Amino acid sequence: ARAQVETVPFPTFALSDEGKKVVLYFGLPGARRALGPDAVAATSRVQALEVVARVGSTAYRFHESILFEHVVPAKTKVRVKPDHVVVTLFKVHAGAFWENVHVNRKAVGPVRKSPPDHGRATVVTASGDAAAA
Repeated sequence: ARAQVETVPFPTFALSDEGKKVVLYFGLPGARRALGPDAVAATSRVQALEVVARVGSTAYRFHESILFEHVVPAKTKVRVKPDHVVVTLFKVHAGAFWENVHVNRKAVGPVRKSPPDHGRATVVTASGDAAAA
């Protein structure tokens, strides 16, 4: 019998708008040591993102179904740092400043039209230093 996987949010989250790209920092103490080969998967679409980092029977998960702005899924990058998982998203509209990771659904103003399925999903993986189980 396989162990039950418990899905929990990342302990901390931060966002940095860096012009043409947005960098997301997911706090995960001991990430580099704890994460094994391809243990982190970021699935991005034009305006959606899911990040999952698997440590043993725990899956740390972040999901946003409507991102603040459109991104270029093919350029998404994922890196594992000692205590963080870092996801870099490249903007379609470099001039749009991201004040948040998600759209404020109450905000008045133009919302860019996404494909109904948010376009094709692109999956990028990253590895830590832990050996494969």
